[in-house]
Amino acid sequence: MHGGPALGSMFGNGTLGLGWALPCLDEAVSGLLEDLEARSLLDSTLVVVVGEFGRTPKIDSHEGYPGREYWPHCFSALMAGAGVCGGTVCGASDKSDAYVHDRPVSPDDFGATLFHALGVPAETRLETGGVTRSLNTGQPIRELF
Repeated sequence: MHGGPALGSMFGNGTLGLGWALPCLDEAVSGLLEDLEARSLLDSTLVVVVGEFGRTPKIDSHEGYPGREYWPHCFSALMAGAGVCGGTVCGASDKSDAYVHDRPVSPDDFGATLFHALGVPAETRLETGGVTRSLNTGQPIRELF
């Protein structure tokens, strides 16, 4: 969601704007969760919504169009199902949403949490090209379960 000449405003209601994309995401995720629950599949299905990066806390301009750059210091993720407790919040950003203020989660810890939810044992090792290594070195976020 950068914005730009070919994309228009990221804050607009066009098909590449947040005014269109966020309500569609909300509807899709809530519909999926309701459907999984109705079919008694939510306990055995892990739903994860996360981007590869956060976004800069300040809006800047791309050729006159407002947008936000990649920002690796702070991001959000949503997890549901597979034993994840609903409504649990883990961590918080500072008042400008720039940096983690409380309970930072590393990518390794996030990965370990996904494996834990999927029932993959922490001691799982993989062999690739004759080299054996740990699947993940992080620790699951236990308070989510």
